[in-house]
Amino acid sequence: MIKGMHRINKKIRQLNDCGYAVDNFISFIQNDNETHTIVYTSKEFQPLSDTFSDKYYFVGPSVSNMFAEPRDSNKKLIYISLGPVNNKNNEFYKNCIRAFADGEFNVIMSVGEGTDISSLGEIPENFEVKNRIEQIKVLQDTDVFITHSGMNSVNASLYYAVPIVVFPQQQEQRMVAERVVSLGAGTYLKKNSSTSIREAVQIILEDNSYRENAMKLSEGFKSAEGAKKAAEVVSRIAEE
Repeated sequence: MIKGMHRINKKIRQLNDCGYAVDNFISFIQNDNETHTIVYTSKEFQPLSDTFSDKYYFVGPSVSNMFAEPRDSNKKLIYISLGPVNNKNNEFYKNCIRAFADGEFNVIMSVGEGTDISSLGEIPENFEVKNRIEQIKVLQDTDVFITHSGMNSVNASLYYAVPIVVFPQQQEQRMVAERVVSLGAGTYLKKNSSTSIREAVQIILEDNSYRENAMKLSEGFKSAEGAKKAAEVVSRIAEE
């Protein structure tokens, strides 16, 4: 935070020069009901959205449009990722391997650039383990996503109606995870163990309501119109 203050203050000066009044850093991140604001989620996902003024425009997440080849297997696909930052967790990855080594599911696991895949031991044939994966392509054909609950990952997962096993690593991610669970689109990973990981996935696969709730949120995301809606809002306000 301290290291970034010079850059933040520079951006605040730039906004003020362009006629957007910003007093300080707090006012920069703490919007009010009188400020025109584009929000990258849906009203359904935003807690207490009915308390927001009509100057908040919920346009849904910005998800890249990538084409994914359909998979050639009848097995359920589980995708596992702890995101691009706090992803060094060999114990978790090894527990995932133990949980699904029997081959009942196909598993794609992204372990981050800083993880030495060879340190995870023998990789079962039903696993595809990489340091980096095109997440948008994978999620288009995934049955369950085990994730750290970062906002981008949750957005992409729900955009493609994929129910989630949430495993947050920090407070902001816990808030997102809580919302996913409260809306019935996912469940918490209770413990970092192979048994808990397996049980969490089974809970989602055996209860179709998780998929149905994820589909409802997906419909809300897509009907919000995304970048097209955001551009319309900016153009209209600029004209006014």
